[in-house]
Amino acid sequence: MKKNVHNVKNAFLAIVAIMGVIGCQEDLDDLTELVIDSKPIELKDGTLKFASNEVYEGLLEKSDDLSLPEFLSYQKILEEYKQAKGTDLRVSEELLDNLEGFQDTPLLGILDKDGMVIIGDYLFSLDFERELVGVTNNSSLKNQMISKNFEHKNIRKFTFETDILSELDLAYDSSVEGVEKKYSTYENFRIQNCPGNIPPGTGIPLIPSNRDDVLEPDKKVEFTLTWVSSTFLREYRATALHVYQPAGIYFRLKTELSHDSRLYMQTNNWTPEPDSNMSVFYWGSFKPKNRSTVNLYNCWDSCQGCWPQPANRDKVQKVHWEAARRLDVINLYGIFRGRLGGDVAITTSGYEFRLQPILRN
Repeated sequence: MKKNVHNVKNAFLAIVAIMGVIGCQEDLDDLTELVIDSKPIELKDGTLKFASNEVYEGLLEKSDDLSLPEFLSYQKILEEYKQAKGTDLRVSEELLDNLEGFQDTPLLGILDKDGMVIIGDYLFSLDFERELVGVTNNSSLKNQMISKNFEHKNIRKFTFETDILSELDLAYDSSVEGVEKKYSTYENFRIQNCPGNIPPGTGIPLIPSNRDDVLEPDKKVEFTLTWVSSTFLREYRATALHVYQPAGIYFRLKTELSHDSRLYMQTNNWTPEPDSNMSVFYWGSFKPKNRSTVNLYNCWDSCQGCWPQPANRDKVQKVHWEAARRLDVINLYGIFRGRLGGDVAITTSGYEFRLQPILRN
């Protein structure tokens, strides 16, 4: 009799164990469904929402291949405005000037038509005209954020220079090496025309010769050379640029050299003109906030960050930094080489000059 009771007890315990396993499996299934249903990037009322700053930062690290839901971005609105189709973009000359430098960045493709994005629990509204960012976790204030009215106790206001994600304690703890890794595959991509290990600045003129002529020497240094071809009746220009672009939740440092042309004595727009002689030799260093210093020393004749790559070699660009974390220190120098007239009007000799550096400490 005791044996039968013992057998019954064992059978009962076995059934309970099986039911427990089934119950646990159901819980696991529910958990799996929750994980699957959790979207790192989604659209919320026409605005991109990143589940966390890690997701947002990760997207910037692979910004040459953005995979985003279909929506009306700030980039599309700006393109439509330029084509005079009429849009909802609130436009002023100052706004267009400030947006010009960001047109080839992933940022404008991330922001919605009102210049907003959601990261974690926060709604960010970028005002490019005043270079301010409004931040709130109160969804009822969306209309104020759209109108760039940041004067509310539940809206925090920051300048473009502020590392906002760090201020909000949302900063993704990635290493400098992790952010820089996105560019490592391009280091040997069509580097042909660079001068080699020439001592920086040896016998090469510095332009502008007077640093006081640079309006923002800690942020942007730009210089343009022009030449008119009487044979082709065209005007040619080469534009050299060092620029640090802060935008609160996006920061980029780059060196660029471009070549364009247009009909002489005309007011029509400049168009890209090929110049296979262009190259940039850059050196210096920069330091991201709370990170180690990154040293720079290389030559470059490709267009990093340009997708698709320009087929006619009208632009050289090197992106040194692109992330959600600001740079505290910048020492960026460069030697620029090319030929006005490019590959068509080849009657001119080449140019070679050092551009005044960006110095930011």
